[in-house]
Amino acid sequence: MVDARVLIVEDDGITARYVQGCLRGHGYGATTVVASGSEALRQAATLEPDLMVVDIRLRDEDLDGVETVRRVRERSNVPVIYLTGYSDDDTVRRADATGPQGYLVKPFLQRELVAAVDAALHDHLVQRRAEPTTTTHDAPYRSIVESQVEMVCRLDADGTITFANAACRRAFGYRDALVGASYWSLIALPDRANVRQRLALLSQNRPAEVHEHRALALDPVEIARDAGAPSAVPELRWQQWSVRAFFGPAGEIVGYQAVGRDVTERRRRDEARDQRLVELQEALDRRQPARGLVPICASCKRIRNPKEEWEVLESYLRDHYRISFTHGICPECMERLYPDDGPEEPDADSVADHATAGQAAVVDPPEPL
Repeated sequence: MVDARVLIVEDDGITARYVQGCLRGHGYGATTVVASGSEALRQAATLEPDLMVVDIRLRDEDLDGVETVRRVRERSNVPVIYLTGYSDDDTVRRADATGPQGYLVKPFLQRELVAAVDAALHDHLVQRRAEPTTTTHDAPYRSIVESQVEMVCRLDADGTITFANAACRRAFGYRDALVGASYWSLIALPDRANVRQRLALLSQNRPAEVHEHRALALDPVEIARDAGAPSAVPELRWQQWSVRAFFGPAGEIVGYQAVGRDVTERRRRDEARDQRLVELQEALDRRQPARGLVPICASCKRIRNPKEEWEVLESYLRDHYRISFTHGICPECMERLYPDDGPEEPDADSVADHATAGQAAVVDPPEPL
């Protein structure tokens, strides 16, 4: 269980329960849900949360999400993530002024929510470390980030890694820091340009996207077996990444948050399945009943196949319809091909000679002496 208190401020019951369920499922047990800005102010003062997840457009008559955060920030520097659907420019400017750790655009995926919360707590930890008043209260943040199973990293606008959790470091064979390395260098060269292009197309209207690419990484099974020891050899593996862009006041991309997982085994299963489907379709094509018009030569009786090649009827039927043949010769062809191999017909003279010889063999009995 992660020792971090999260206050969820959301007036839509379904969304609130979804957020709470996602966080509890990833170890954030101390989550509290409120549906109004006024109640959020009371709970923030009582609970002293480590993080707030706030709907930017609360239907509170007096306090929307932005004003709620502004008032909480007067007493506490608690990190905040805004949940937003559609917001006007004025609301966005007001929200930016409160210095949130990030935005999540509805609808969002569970892993995006968890990654945003992890990263927000990590960023807050980094800020606290830079202050002379750093205390042992930082320990929960450290455990939150390091305990996640999925790879989590943050990048600046150029793709330089500014944060990577333990799962991410292990996946790429790093025991210590991965910070400062280029995210692009972790991607296999044939896929690198495509990923760059996809991320460059992100905008405030479409701030997130999911893609798969190859990377020189370790097998998760090997990582689990020896904790990324030198015996684990990197190989070309498939990874799936969910990447969300962060934007500055002018709408420019100022950084990215990425959550990844190894999907190599799933890709291999998919490829094997696709190959089986191709083989099955080829077998069905070969076994389909003959129908329609088949071009055949009136002279040599060869058939024109789909490749516009003329082939012998036997091979055509064998290849396309899996018909097997036994080979023999019909009587007509036997007589035509082997005319001298049949039984010999006797001529007239032979018959006459044979008859005479037969008669000579029959003699009258001798007369008595």
